Amino acid sequence: MVEIGTPVSRKIIEAVDACVEFGSELALDDVTFSVMSGTMTGVVGPNGGGKSTLFNALAGVQELAHGSIYINGKSPKHARGEVGYVPQRERVNWRFPLSARDVVSLGKTGRASLFGRSTPADERSIEESLRRVEMWDLRNVLVDKMSGGQRQRVFLARALAQGAGILLLDEAFSGVDVGSQEGLVEVLKVLRDEGKCILMATHDLNTLADRFDEVICLNRHVCAQGSPETAFTPSVLEELYGPHGSMFADHWQGHHGHEGHNPDHEPGENPTSL
Repeated sequence: MVEIGTPVSRKIIEAVDACVEFGSELALDDVTFSVMSGTMTGVVGPNGGGKSTLFNALAGVQELAHGSIYINGKSPKHARGEVGYVPQRERVNWRFPLSARDVVSLGKTGRASLFGRSTPADERSIEESLRRVEMWDLRNVLVDKMSGGQRQRVFLARALAQGAGILLLDEAFSGVDVGSQEGLVEVLKVLRDEGKCILMATHDLNTLADRFDEVICLNRHVCAQGSPETAFTPSVLEELYGPHGSMFADHWQGHHGHEGHNPDHEPGENPTSL
């Protein structure tokens, strides 16, 4: 029985045999998966494995060569307002003189902009979004003066101001200190519990079990999808990282496969934290 006030989980993203080509290069090959609302999913894989390409396809800015992607049953191009994208920090021109409030106001594109008048409803949405990520007090600070963690919160607020039910975070923790990472994770978990669907591309295998409900293991195709505790089998790790990837099969938090023995981890079992 569903408690009153609890968001009902439903399929919100579905990819079926999705392929992306860049010239003769196959960047994504028959990618198939689905994601439910109210989940936080880590997208894990090597550099060049297609994580950013997948996010661009989900956001409707990358054409598919074959297959389909559905966002709430619609094509990504017809669901752009339902997807909020937090890009890699390397892809943002931080020298452009924008305050936190300016950046979030860009999430209202189509109704207001930096060069037009915002409505009272827009102003309320901007304030609420900045408050949700605990950045309202810094609303007038230029983003190029902020820490990595503060910048990521501002871009998350921009996605929230769009009214997006799906949040894509591409390497959101790159250049962000551990304390700021944990604060951002707590904000994301609250949004997840409200029913939002959150996908985050990440390289960090050490904190997956603590941060994500599910992982999608991606190396141009989906190698596995499931809980962090069950997804990382030796064969999946080899698909992701090549023959040396099997070394991760005997690594988990506090153990590195070459000394000591974890009495709670029996041979053949998957570690509960990588």
